[in-house]
Amino acid sequence: MRKIFNAASQAILDTSTVIDPVAYEAALKALCQARAIMFCGIGNAAVVAQEAYLSWVRIGFPATFAADRDLQLVLASQLKPKDVLVAVSHSGQTKTLLDVVREARHAGATVIAVTNFPSSALAKQATHVLQTAVFTSYISGEIMSKRVAELCIVESLFVNFLMRRKGPYTSQLAASNEVLRANKL
Repeated sequence: MRKIFNAASQAILDTSTVIDPVAYEAALKALCQARAIMFCGIGNAAVVAQEAYLSWVRIGFPATFAADRDLQLVLASQLKPKDVLVAVSHSGQTKTLLDVVREARHAGATVIAVTNFPSSALAKQATHVLQTAVFTSYISGEIMSKRVAELCIVESLFVNFLMRRKGPYTSQLAASNEVLRANKL
């Protein structure tokens, strides 16, 4: 149990140390200036992308997400030059995600990559690279703490977006929180 918790904690600390503050600021600026944002990931990286999508939708910002590969390609083809694609991939080598990134770039969108490998194919195609630093693998060979670090990156982008843009988004967040109280006992 402790090994899993320690690995996740280490992943967060290492990522906070290795992430390039200039790249982070540039990515945040792109998000703050975006007309719309698309979040994308394949496999369990899609969970991170979906979590980010849910945050932005909750504040009423035009955001999209799809787990289906075909729909990802369609949505990416519909992006515009003032739009942003946030692509999440630990390896940065997932072919289906790279196809979506190519489509988004062809449409003129800014691409933010969240990846562990700054020399990956994804990083090379991205406008801005936000690097994680996760290397501890488990008995299964999987590196689940990678998702914790990725979640921290997208959550910090969301919080900083809210702090900078405020206005109707903080009001909409309050309204969303209020309407969701109906789901609580």
